[in-house]
Amino acid sequence: VGEYGEWLNYAGGYSDMLEQRKQAQKEQKIAVTAKAKQNKGSKSKGAAKGKLTYKDKFALENIPVQMEEVNTRMQGLESRLEDPELYAKDPDRFEKTVQALSDAQSQHDDLEEEWLRLEMLREEVEG
Repeated sequence: VGEYGEWLNYAGGYSDMLEQRKQAQKEQKIAVTAKAKQNKGSKSKGAAKGKLTYKDKFALENIPVQMEEVNTRMQGLESRLEDPELYAKDPDRFEKTVQALSDAQSQHDDLEEEWLRLEMLREEVEG
């Protein structure tokens, strides 16, 4: 049952339906996040009135440091995964390492996106 009680048909079997629902939830979450970021960005631009806020300047200076820390952590996780016997010896540790690497990559992507947004704002302000 979809939103507002409407019936939804899914192609395939039960597992296909679960996968399609999961994908639809991800897309909805991305859309909501993008809209929130857009609203947040428009508010900060309106509030800034031609200049970067202290918070933006601070983030612009510190995001590269944070990205380097995440890169270092990712390198450590990748080197741990290079052990060909890790999965055979300790499958739980392997899964945790893969999840930690995925989380670190996601964090790195978010930091990079924020840094790019702030750089574009800085360039716009400095004209």
